[in-house]
Amino acid sequence: MLRGVVWLIALTCAVGVGVATAFPWANPGFAYLVDDGLSHVLKQYVFDIIVRRDPFSYPRWWPDLALGYGTPLFNFYSPGLYYLTEPMVRLGYGVYQSVREMGVVAVVLGAAGSFTLGWRVARHPLAGAVTAVA
Repeated sequence: MLRGVVWLIALTCAVGVGVATAFPWANPGFAYLVDDGLSHVLKQYVFDIIVRRDPFSYPRWWPDLALGYGTPLFNFYSPGLYYLTEPMVRLGYGVYQSVREMGVVAVVLGAAGSFTLGWRVARHPLAGAVTAVA
């Protein structure tokens, strides 16, 4: 019984820290609170255009970035956030709102994953909470 209570408190603490950390992403003015918020919105917009042109190719060259000269963004940068956000854009959400919501989901899932890692390695829920908070 006590072990279950400790586990529940630790998980609640970990998710609470994730939600508190995600606040800048949830705020409507996130472009001013998150350092590269506008950059992500711009890249998601360009990603949407590129994927709509050719949905079966990997978009290595981004012709609209770097002042119109283009850049090979995905040779050096991971595309995970943009691929996960794209279905929301396709469903009709705005690019700005989609990036914000996916940022919140990523932060909360990251906290939950850190909790799981700490819990599995140390076999104690408090270790999971400490890992998630860190």
